[in-house]
Amino acid sequence: MKSNNESELDRRKFLTTTTAAVIGAGCFSVGLREAIADAAATGKILLTVDNLNRLFRQKHEAGQIRSLAREIRRDIIGWLKRECSLTPIQERRIAAFTNKDWDRIKEVFAFVEDTGATVSVNFWEETRPSKNPSPPLDPYWTKVLAQARNPNGTTTTREATVNLQT
Repeated sequence: MKSNNESELDRRKFLTTTTAAVIGAGCFSVGLREAIADAAATGKILLTVDNLNRLFRQKHEAGQIRSLAREIRRDIIGWLKRECSLTPIQERRIAAFTNKDWDRIKEVFAFVEDTGATVSVNFWEETRPSKNPSPPLDPYWTKVLAQARNPNGTTTTREATVNLQT
């Protein structure tokens, strides 16, 4: 069992690594400094691809992925707000997901809960030039992918992709 000092050191290392990854990626957006400060103060993770995938990998390796998937599936938005520090832009994008989008993501987490599959996420933005004088469209894509190894050695995959235009 870890002592409080070890757990505090792990938390500090995690926050330092997270902050460096965000800054190193040049991911400066409105509210990022506040989100980093909130993460440091509350112990939440910043909502990044690396942080979510690291959490999912750790839970899978610890045999806890099924219970995490169940918790996320029950209340995805609530889980995100409890466990992640979000920027205002991320909050707006999360609010823009439709019920159909959430249902597709919940299906992936139901598959993870049933099978103990590995799960990963990816976010990306693509800016396309626009002939219209209004701001260009910035599609925001989110992909949640789960893979389970079957007893016969094959892989079963479930995925949900969401395209938001904010």
